[in-house]
Amino acid sequence: MAGYRSFHDFLERIKNELGYEFFIQNGPDAHFTQIIFRKNSENVFLTWYVENDLLYSLNLNEKESESLNTLFFNKNFPANESKIDILFLKDFVSQFFVFKTPDIKILSLLEYIRSQMAFDGDSVSLDDKDVPLIEQYWRSLYFNSLAEFEFYMGAIEELDYVKYELVQGCYLDVKLTIQGLNQVLKILNEKSSKTCFIAMSFDEEMFKVYAEAIKPAVIESGFDPLLISEKKDIPSDRTINDAILAAIQKSKFTIADFTKHKHGVYFESGYALGRGQKVIYTCKADEIEKAHFDTRNYPHIVWKDSEDLRRQLIDKIEVFIKA
Repeated sequence: MAGYRSFHDFLERIKNELGYEFFIQNGPDAHFTQIIFRKNSENVFLTWYVENDLLYSLNLNEKESESLNTLFFNKNFPANESKIDILFLKDFVSQFFVFKTPDIKILSLLEYIRSQMAFDGDSVSLDDKDVPLIEQYWRSLYFNSLAEFEFYMGAIEELDYVKYELVQGCYLDVKLTIQGLNQVLKILNEKSSKTCFIAMSFDEEMFKVYAEAIKPAVIESGFDPLLISEKKDIPSDRTINDAILAAIQKSKFTIADFTKHKHGVYFESGYALGRGQKVIYTCKADEIEKAHFDTRNYPHIVWKDSEDLRRQLIDKIEVFIKA
């Protein structure tokens, strides 16, 4: 697809194909326009201030357009009261678009296909051509484009993980082979692990909270906390981002503390959630009002001090993870 001519064109498609509404009002000055973005059935009500050049004339390229489509499909929006220009959008996409390595994309795709099957050996059909945004299921897996999704469908067939017939853009009679089912089994084994991934700000204050509250709560609950800064065995040929994604994959659940509101925590919790993993959200009481919209719909443990967080985490793990 070509890129949108403007942010207004993008919002029109979101309105027509995802069911959101937007209203244009006078902005705070001559350079910005106020946008009210809402969907009552999902309790979404946001106010943005969009630069006029971006709103009406500045072209969004194809990659930016596709990334925005996917982020909005996954209900990941700019925060309320955001002042949006082209630099803001580029930063927003780079921070919140879930990056996946090729291996992870393959596993995510296999897992999705298995989730659509009633039993081993069942077949499903996947239609990805000329459907509105709301039906573009492949966006939930954070592929960069339809072409990339189709590339990976070809890759898993070449790896003998699936069999299917491709007819006019539709994948018919998609079946996982034994090799494909074994790959899915690896994912299920990861979900039965005793590891808990910890996403949080890496600073002195939060390291103290981790030592006094998060780590002891996880251990007392019978799990093994995994904080990436404590790992000493990251291979030299892997980036820290690869190590984080691999750690989340091997974990049963994630604890994400949004105190300090680091972008990495939003990224890591979103990635865990996208894999179908349970996420426990926490935040210090005096910072909860700063939380981004995309996590506000999830219940947070709001804590006052380390002991308060430790006690609440133990209770939450008991009823949310172990039950």
